[in-house]
Formats: sequence, C-alpha cells, structure tokens
Amino acid sequence: MRIRRFILAGLWVSSLAAISFFGTPASYRFFWAVTLIGPLSFFYLLTVVLRFKIYQQLENRSCVSGQPVPYFFVLENEDRFAFTGIRVKMFSSFSYVADMPEGTEYQLLPGDRFVWRTNLICKYRGEYEVGVREIVATDFFGLFSLHYKNPGAVKALVSPRYIRLRNPKTLRDLADYLLRESPVCDTVPAPDVRDYSPGDDIRLLHWRASAKAQKPIVRNRTGEEKHGLSIFLDTRRFGRKPQEFLPAENKMLEVLLAVGGFFAERGIGFLTRCMQTEMTEFYVRSARDFEPFYQYCSDIRFGEERDLSKALAQLEDRRAGMDCGIFLFILHKPENEFLALTERLIRAGSCVVVYLVTDQQTDFPNLSPNGRRRIVTVPTEAQLEEFL
Repeated sequence: MRIRRFILAGLWVSSLAAISFFGTPASYRFFWAVTLIGPLSFFYLLTVVLRFKIYQQLENRSCVSGQPVPYFFVLENEDRFAFTGIRVKMFSSFSYVADMPEGTEYQLLPGDRFVWRTNLICKYRGEYEVGVREIVATDFFGLFSLHYKNPGAVKALVSPRYIRLRNPKTLRDLADYLLRESPVCDTVPAPDVRDYSPGDDIRLLHWRASAKAQKPIVRNRTGEEKHGLSIFLDTRRFGRKPQEFLPAENKMLEVLLAVGGFFAERGIGFLTRCMQTEMTEFYVRSARDFEPFYQYCSDIRFGEERDLSKALAQLEDRRAGMDCGIFLFILHKPENEFLALTERLIRAGSCVVVYLVTDQQTDFPNLSPNGRRRIVTVPTEAQLEEFL
C-alpha cells in the first residue's frame, strides 16, 4: 500500500512537470485524473463503511470453555456498486474461530451475500466479546484502508470446563486413604461406629450403616485421628487486564472441578471453601452433588479486594469444619501467611497438597521434609491430565 502511494505521488509530480513543460489539454487531463484518484478512493471507502452490512450469531451465548459452539457471520452488499477488498478480523485473545482463513479478501458485487458457518471456541471462563472484532475495507487502487469496529459484537458467557481425571498421580494415594472412611463403604467394623448423639457433626454420619440400622450411626473419633477432605480456592485477582488474570483464574477453576469430580465419583465427601464478599462453602457427599457443585464453581468471582488474612483466619476455625486430615489448596501466588498456615496444619497431623497455578518459576520444593506437604505447579495452559 505504501509503494502504491509513492507511485501515485510520482505520477502527480510527473503531471505537474508535463503541465509546466507542455501545457497541452492532455497534460491537464492527466493531472486532474491523478489528483482525483486519492479523494475519490477515500470517499469510496467512507461509503463502503457506512453502507456495508455484517451480521453474526453465536448459537448459544452461554457456553463452556474449550467446547465448540456453532457460529456464523454474514457479509452483505445491499448497494448498487461493488464492494472490494473487504477483510474480517476476529477477536483472538480469548476465543478463536475454527477453520477461519486469515487475510482473506472478499469481493461483493451488488446484491451479493456471503455466509460463513463454522464453530467458535472460547479459551477461558468469563464474559467477553467474541466473533468479528472489526472490518478492514480497502479501495480499488489499494491506496487506503479503513478499520471499522463492528458495532454488533457478541458477548459470550463462558463457564469453566470439567476435565474428568482417570488416574491422577497426585490424588491416587489420597483417594485410597479416604475411601477407607467413605460413607459408601459396604462394611464398617463395629468399633468404628456408634449411635448418633445430639451435638455430633453430621459429616460423621455413616449413611449405609444408618440405613441398615434404621437409625443415625456416626463414626468414632479417637484422639487426633483425622479423615476429612477440605479444598480451598484462593479468589484473589492478580492483574488489572483480562489478558493477565483470565488464564490463571480459568485454570484454577478447572483444577477445582477436576479434583472435585474425581472425589465425587468415588463417593468421597469434601468441603469446598472460597472467599467472596464473605467465606462461602459447599459440601459434596457423592456424585449426585456434582451438578450443583459445578454451578457453585461457575458462580465464583475473583476480585482484587479479597482479604487473605480474613480467609486464613476462618480456615483455622475448627467450628467451621476444618479439622480435616487432608487439605487441598488451589492458589495462583502463595504468601508467607499461607505457608505458615500449612506448617501449622502439618504439625496438627494433617496432610497438605498445594496446586500452584502459575507460569513462573517457583522456589518451593515439591515435598516438605516430612513428606506431608506437596506443591504441584500447574501452568495456565497445561493439560491437567499431565500435571494432576
């Protein structure tokens, strides 16, 4: 395009020289023809931008990250002159259109209508614009181009993706340990259960034994024995631009869903907690609770105002049901306060597994000296099957 402008400028200078040296009617006609090319080309572009029609539609505005959704856009020329050099640019930071040829120029004669049907895939959970971002129109001579922002942008409401873990290396031994105390076990040694007494924690109820006895039966707790599972999600937002925080937040929710689904399928109950305006919690007892658990995870919001100290203080409140044997933490950036909490939990006899969702190198060892704390680093674009 720049070369063509230089050529046009050279022709214009040549027309001036022809007028100066010859002054013939032909030289004047040549001068005016070259002079009017620029204004006419620009006027043509303005007309195209004002009259050009584009339509787009996403079949379902509510979708799941990573899953294709039927999508189409329509380019239409309703005027009496041709539109040439039309290019379509898509939103590409958080979504992409399958099989979309890059840099294709469309030529639309009067009355022409071009329809492109394909699938659109959203990369991250959240709400953001997808599809056609802008139109680039170029004149017949390739001298100018105008970028026209699409006023009818489509917003997608994207839920996190659930990835089913078949045989996760970081959870196998935890599941084996917890299954021994699962409420769906067929048999329970008699000394390990007793009749329900007023004030007992309902999470100690053994449902199968209760059904057989036709009365509430709970597990015994002896000494410092701990068997419960608790998952904490850090909902602090790191970064101000969506490009900075969306990938990490999306992957943290994927980890939460993948881990939660793994335990729910095996009938292992767990308590999920996260800080919103206040601490919220959701208890999963079996696979039947997974659908509402998925909705709970989809509704989680991250924010810069989250108070880590307040969250950690509530996590240590035994009355809130945190006297568990195993704690799973899903974080983006660990703080010294948090690491100190894990040490206190370990000293109290619990095991701690930390899923650190980050693309940065960390100095934390994978295992603590006594082996009761693991730190698993998960990149924001990782395949969870490889890291969990």
